[in-house]
Amino acid sequence: MSRQAATALGQIGDASGIPSLLKAVSRTDDRFVAHAVIHTLIGLGKPEPLLAALKDPSDRIRKAALTALDQMDNSPLQKEHLKPFLASAHPELRAAGIWVATHRPEWTDIVVEFLEKQLARPGQTEEELLALRDLMVTFCQNEALQNFVTSQLSNKTATAESRLLFLSVIGRCDVRQLPSSWAGQLKVLLSSGEGQIVSEVLNLVQSRRVKGMDTELLSIFRDKASAAALRLKALAARTVTVPEISNEDFALLEALLGKGQEAPVRQAAAHVLVNLKLTESQLMSIAEKQLPEADPFLMPGILEVFNHGTSERVGSSLVSSLLQVSDRLTNIPEQDLERILSAYPASVRDKAVPVSAKIRQLHAARQEKLARLDRELTGGDVSEGRTLFFGKASCSACHAIGPEGNAFGPDLTNIGDIRSRPDILEAIVFPSSSFAREHETVNVVTASGTFMGIIKEQTADYLVLAPGPGPGLRINRSEVKSIEAHNVSMMPPGLEELLDKQEMASLMAFLESLPTGIKKLSK
Repeated sequence: MSRQAATALGQIGDASGIPSLLKAVSRTDDRFVAHAVIHTLIGLGKPEPLLAALKDPSDRIRKAALTALDQMDNSPLQKEHLKPFLASAHPELRAAGIWVATHRPEWTDIVVEFLEKQLARPGQTEEELLALRDLMVTFCQNEALQNFVTSQLSNKTATAESRLLFLSVIGRCDVRQLPSSWAGQLKVLLSSGEGQIVSEVLNLVQSRRVKGMDTELLSIFRDKASAAALRLKALAARTVTVPEISNEDFALLEALLGKGQEAPVRQAAAHVLVNLKLTESQLMSIAEKQLPEADPFLMPGILEVFNHGTSERVGSSLVSSLLQVSDRLTNIPEQDLERILSAYPASVRDKAVPVSAKIRQLHAARQEKLARLDRELTGGDVSEGRTLFFGKASCSACHAIGPEGNAFGPDLTNIGDIRSRPDILEAIVFPSSSFAREHETVNVVTASGTFMGIIKEQTADYLVLAPGPGPGLRINRSEVKSIEAHNVSMMPPGLEELLDKQEMASLMAFLESLPTGIKKLSK
């Protein structure tokens, strides 16, 4: 039977053709014919022959009958009908059962029973595990499923892969507040010492703004034997619920800003710093010790620490330091300096007039700098540029090329086709000069604080704000006071200062070669 014949039967409403329709499905693996048949079966609205077909020897007929019954208005489909599909040894039938189950959140009991059996079965494929994850996410607001997830996370014999699967379910679960049993397990896992598990739990604690983890988070941050990136992730997770920091912990954070650290660590430390509520003495330390030593790529982030300040002492110290390092302010828009200083006394703003003048002078010289770099950056090696992209330059921490990298910033797979060389160079050297659509920086103002980042997801109930690579912060709409545009890119400037001329030339050569450069390098 052709697609046209199946469609015609549906149009004339001839239910006597149902057996022929089902036979047609059993005789072909053509997806388009199967789709046409199922669509016709749904339209005919006759469930009785389809219920009988659920026991047909043909896998294809059973699958088509189940799919049609699931989509049919006033369907008599019961959870007992679904059990054989979930228990099937045939992957296609099992997948069909899972798909139908995701539409029936009231059938939690058979889903939990199914999950217990499936997860005990060795040799699950990645595709099967993703299907199970999505099934759990569908039912995750149900207490029985929540208890199942809790029990699996607390299972002392569970593998790291299994725990990561359940943590992924928690991260995707659309609940306003995590169940206390889940929060309790997250706290336990923070002390597990398993690096990958701890890192994923930190992502969850930060993105869902889980409270009550202060002791565990500070313990990780204070552990100098741990990787700097993990320590900063722990402090970032704490900061979203407890923005104050002791002087002792502040000193540890300042050490991670120092020039002895790698650039990604210093950038991460600056990101954490922005979200803290610092005391006057802590702000003075930033102004007097950190700003004079800060490289250009750290300047925009560190300056944000002083936003909304009112202390004349702090403001005066800030401006004094800016006057010392005025040649490093190329990436600071004049309007941003004015915004940051707007609440400080007039004496501070008056003192900053020469700083504003220097910024205007630096901005006027931007095109000259770009033209000079364009002339100098020649003879780059595409292969070396790729190595830099995924290594020293840390571009892949935020950007993807093909299947590799991160989706925080714009995808650069086709950047060589869609942007000119001057545009690419300007985006690297002066990232705030323009913004890609859907990657604009915003400030989300709430009663508990202001959060800066890129909006990655929005629903009627919440939004997800990404302050950097990794998980976004989930903020309920009811908490949001305002969303304000912020004209500074989340991409740190100053990459041309971190790389030498030959390295910059190679990075440019790689980006300009895309997407064809990927194919050449993969051969």
